[in-house]
Amino acid sequence: SHMRELFSTYLRAAMPNPLSYMALIHDILPPLVENRGSNEAIQQNGVINQLLSLAIRSSDPQMSPDLRGTALAFVTDLWLLTPSAIEVGARKDLPKTILSLLKKAARDPSLTLQIGALTCLFHLLDGFSHSEHSYAPYIYKTLIFALIENHANEVAREFIISNIIFTLEAMPHVPVGVMVPPIVKQASLYGYNNHDFDFFITLAKHPRLTLRHSLLLIDLLGKICLNDPLFGRVATVPFLILGKKFGEEDAMHEYIERFCKVALSMFMHIESKQYDKPDVGGAMDPAHIRRTLIIETIAKLVSLRVDEYNLRLLPLLKVVDGQYAKQNGGRRHRNIAALRRMCGGEEGVELVPE
Repeated sequence: SHMRELFSTYLRAAMPNPLSYMALIHDILPPLVENRGSNEAIQQNGVINQLLSLAIRSSDPQMSPDLRGTALAFVTDLWLLTPSAIEVGARKDLPKTILSLLKKAARDPSLTLQIGALTCLFHLLDGFSHSEHSYAPYIYKTLIFALIENHANEVAREFIISNIIFTLEAMPHVPVGVMVPPIVKQASLYGYNNHDFDFFITLAKHPRLTLRHSLLLIDLLGKICLNDPLFGRVATVPFLILGKKFGEEDAMHEYIERFCKVALSMFMHIESKQYDKPDVGGAMDPAHIRRTLIIETIAKLVSLRVDEYNLRLLPLLKVVDGQYAKQNGGRRHRNIAALRRMCGGEEGVELVPE
């Protein structure tokens, strides 16, 4: 019967520092909420509303980053523990207020506060997604925007990507199409790293990825496969996942055919430049690397054993085979001949390393 006095008088006196007090109530409130008797007491005595008001004031951007982070973590857990206290009552704007404070904190110059606010958002998303909560889509979009906005913030971006990967793997019902166009655009403009390819693999495997969005993603990956000596081979993993996943779709057949035309055209362009210039650069020669990427990527595509891909590729290989032979006094390129055989075209020539 004295819960209000406990929190407003005695605990405040014991912990006069605002940060210490907020940390204390964050620690002791969850077990009080989980106990039926004490839960009823703090609800009836207005303790929850009193603490919510204090936490909202402590989350204001004018407060110190440490206090804001502690207050936001407290509000997040309180929302998940007692959703009715946040969503029902006179303060109908409270959920939007909390989410607005979290968004501001996620953009704060303090990296610690950024990561703390992003953690709170992911925590809310995880808690709400299992009950089809009305605020789950809003939080999901907020995190996608945070990913886009942090393209130059390596630490925050990798944190977001790691948690989005976990979210998508744990929640097959989450729509992924909304994030593909901005992610593709961002990678095209600002580049990518190893974490991005883990993300691309997760997107490629996700059951809700549509053909339309997969074509956007595979087009980006295809360019990386052919042109990037550092990430070209890594990019083939999600590239092949998408190629296999949508191997029965006409639009994907057409894309793969165009991709192979471009790849083989690049191959012949490199070979024509090397015609009167011996390849003396060794394994690190740029021309050698480009040829290797092209041949390996096409060979991996053929190895998917999607009949329509191989049927469309075979005539392209025949043309390139003839062009190469004409350019080299009748001598055929061993790996082009091997690719023809892999497509079911002819004699048993083995594919060899470039």
